Amino acid sequence: MLALALAALLAPPTQVAVLTREAALQRFRERGFDRVLADVQVEAARADATSAGASPNPTLSGSVGRSFGYDAAQCPGCSAAQVGVGLSDNAALWDLVVGKKALRAAVAQASVQAAQHNRDAALRTLTAALLQQFYAAVQA
Repeated sequence: MLALALAALLAPPTQVAVLTREAALQRFRERGFDRVLADVQVEAARADATSAGASPNPTLSGSVGRSFGYDAAQCPGCSAAQVGVGLSDNAALWDLVVGKKALRAAVAQASVQAAQHNRDAALRTLTAALLQQFYAAVQA
């Protein structure tokens, strides 16, 4: 029984896996880590472009206080209590008037295009490196 198990382990494999050029390229396109990183950078640039086109939310604030050392009885209709309310657009209207929002959106769109070009360049470089290694292995 032991001899049979050893013979099975030492026997050469009957079928050798062959990796073709097309299969290597297909695996790289599907599972290549560097390709995935390049795609993630493009998606991050697209997300930045989406947020660059957004306007900030308005801010509502309020405050309540009391003045100590002030005698409201000396002035009819006066009070020692203080109340404050504020509303801010966080410069969204000014950015729209001046054109900063459009500039931010244009820069973000240019960043998306740059990320896409970087991804394409990385894919070309990585494909060339993969093919070099493939042909070196074929020659060996």
